[in-house]
Parts: sequence; C-alpha cells; structure tokens
Amino acid sequence: VEVPQGALNAMLSHPELRAALEQSLLRVNNSARRIRRIAKGTLKEHGLAALISLSQVLRELYPRHAESHKGMGKLLLDTQQYFEALQCFMAAHKCDERDAEALLGCGDAQRKLQPDSDVALNWYDRAVGANPRSAGARRARAEVLRQRGRYSEALAEFRALLELEPGCNKARLFIGKLLTQSGQHAEAEEYLHVAAQGNDVVATNAKLALALVALNQERYEDSIQACIQVGGESAAPTATMALAVRGRALVRLGRSQECVELLRDAADADGLHTKGLGLAATGGDAAGAFAAALALNPQRPETLVELGILAEQDGDVARAEQEYREAAGMPSGWQALLRLGLLKLRAGEVFEAAMLFQKCVRHGVVAIDFPPGLQAMGHVLLGLASHRCSGATLVVSSAAQHLGEGISRHKRLREAASMVQQIRAADL
Repeated sequence: VEVPQGALNAMLSHPELRAALEQSLLRVNNSARRIRRIAKGTLKEHGLAALISLSQVLRELYPRHAESHKGMGKLLLDTQQYFEALQCFMAAHKCDERDAEALLGCGDAQRKLQPDSDVALNWYDRAVGANPRSAGARRARAEVLRQRGRYSEALAEFRALLELEPGCNKARLFIGKLLTQSGQHAEAEEYLHVAAQGNDVVATNAKLALALVALNQERYEDSIQACIQVGGESAAPTATMALAVRGRALVRLGRSQECVELLRDAADADGLHTKGLGLAATGGDAAGAFAAALALNPQRPETLVELGILAEQDGDVARAEQEYREAAGMPSGWQALLRLGLLKLRAGEVFEAAMLFQKCVRHGVVAIDFPPGLQAMGHVLLGLASHRCSGATLVVSSAAQHLGEGISRHKRLREAASMVQQIRAADL
C-alpha cells in the first residue's frame, strides 16, 4: 500500500509506533474493534499526541472505514480532543450521510466547541431524522432544547426518549421539571415520584423537584419537610438548593424573618436570591441581595424579574421594563415575558401584551394569575395566544376555555367580542 506523505510523517514523528502501524494499519482486513484496541493502547502507552497522529493516519489510509472513525471519535471525545473528534465523525459522515451515530458524534463535538451555537442542534435534528429510535440523539436534542428555553419541544423529546428507554429516570426527572414549570403539577408529581425511588443523584434531585411542586401547589409545610429531608441526604450544591426552596416556602408562609435567618450565610446565587425574597418582605436590602446573586450568576432571569418587581413597587416603570426585557432575552426567561405582558396590559397596550402572552404559551405556560381588574382582558388575550399555538403546545379546548372565561367576565360583551375580532385581524 502506498502511504500518503501526511500519514508517513505522522508515523515517523513517533518512531515507537512504526512497527505497530506497519503490522496493523496497513492491512485491508482490519476490523473496527481491532483498530479501537490499537487506539486505546496507543493512548495508554504514548499519550494524546500519538493518539491524534494515529487518528490522522486512519483517516488518510482508510477514508471509507466509518466504524473505525466513529470509534476513534468517541475516544477523542472522552479525552476532550473535540476538534480532532469532529474530524473523525465528519470522516464517518462522509461514508454515509444517513449514519445517525456519526451525526450524533458531530453534534457532540460541536456542542463542546461552540456551546452557545445552534450548530450542534442542527446535527442532532439530522440524527433524529436519520434514526428516530436513537436514544442518544433524542437525549442530546432534548438537553439542548431545554438549555435553549424551547421547553415544549424539549418536553416532547424527553417523552420520546422515555418511550425508547422506559427505565430512564433522568428523562422522568426532566419531564417532571418541565411540567412543573408549565404549571402542570399533578402530572409532574407522577413522573417525579417514580424518579425519586432510589439512592442516586437523580432520585435526590427528583425529591427536591417534588419539594418545588409542593411549593407551587401552596403545600408549604410539605415543601419544607421535603427540603429538610433532601438537605440531610445530600451535599452541596443540592443541599444549598434545598435551603433556597425551604426559604421560599417560609416567605410564602409569612415567616420571612426565618428565611433571612436560615440564609444569613448564603454565598450561592440560589441562596442569595431567596434571601432577597425574605428581605423584600421584611423591608431589608433586597436589591443588594439580588445584585449579589446576579454577580455570581448574571444569566439568572428570575433575579432580574425580582429587581423589576422592586422597580414597579417604587413606581419606576421604565426600569422595571428594562429589567424584564433583559431577562426575557435569556433562555429560561418566560417569567419575564409574563411580567412584561402584564405591565403592558396595565398600560393599555393590548396588542403588545397579546404578543408577549403568545410567547409565554410557546414556552408551555398554561395558567396565568391575572391581577384584579385585568382578569377578563387577560383571559381573552391568553385564549387567543393558546389558539394560535394550540398545534404545538395546547389543545384547542384550552384556548376556547380561556376565551369563554375572559368574555364571560367582561361586563361589556360587545366590546370584548369586538376586541377579539380586532386582535385576530392583526394576525397576532
């Protein structure tokens, strides 16, 4: 076999590999398993530089040996050599553009190289399209969608993953969290109770998620007891997160001073945020606590939302809108969209409020606690938003329910009906 110059140079740069390469690589009948064994031996005996050279030799000598390239790519991923891993998976992809494993590998490498880009998601989309029963592709796609704030799509993907792997409690955990976030607490509990059976990290996180469900269902004492249990079973950061949820329950019970005392020494973003909630209720320096939380985690939309609420309470609507808009631009900023929509609704800017509620529905929000005086209008707008998004996230009956409730609460029915027609005509 005539060896390409690049491959020859790679071999000569590691003389101790020459014999093994000559004996093993220059045989047409090499199996993927044999080459992976050689690669692992190369890494163990000669280090990363030799492994990278070996991957380059393989791509030049065996450009059509897809299984070898995928095996080498996985090994390079494990050793955090993401660029070289991508080259291997791309070589496998060239052999077969419908190879879901190669597409998944390309996505995994790109996700490490460009974590804030959608390039990896595009690879995962193609991997799922090539093999809808690829659990690895489903899992990766679901995780990226969740990180991007595309919660409805992530929920559907985690459900698909659970059908492929019925024993995957991690999928149940994320399904439970996403359902909780959209206000579907009863269904969330069903998934989380199953995920909480066990002694692993997933089970502990499921128990903490159940504490959050109890908090959202106003079962504050249940939430506190669950947090105490989680705190006793786990170490940081889960234990500190349990303290934060417990603090929120105390605030909801009107025991804000207990919350402040509980989190007096908080040094993490979650703890400082919750401490800020307690301080806001007791007249303390809530803004200072929220600012400290943001300094530790600038990409925390819920803290910006709380700063916006403080600004609203101070009568500074412009600053509140600024805080909400900044938070709304973050992946999990649906609460900011909701607050901004309510702000616009109070100001009489109905059309912009409708568009903001529509975005909330796309994030999976199914229930909004509209303030007194705005319930009729709010339900009309939410109904329209639900109608527009019903194919993706909600059933049409939900849209009809909101519309009916909104119109029935509105004393001037003709005016409400006219408003519905106007908003529909604007094709929001």
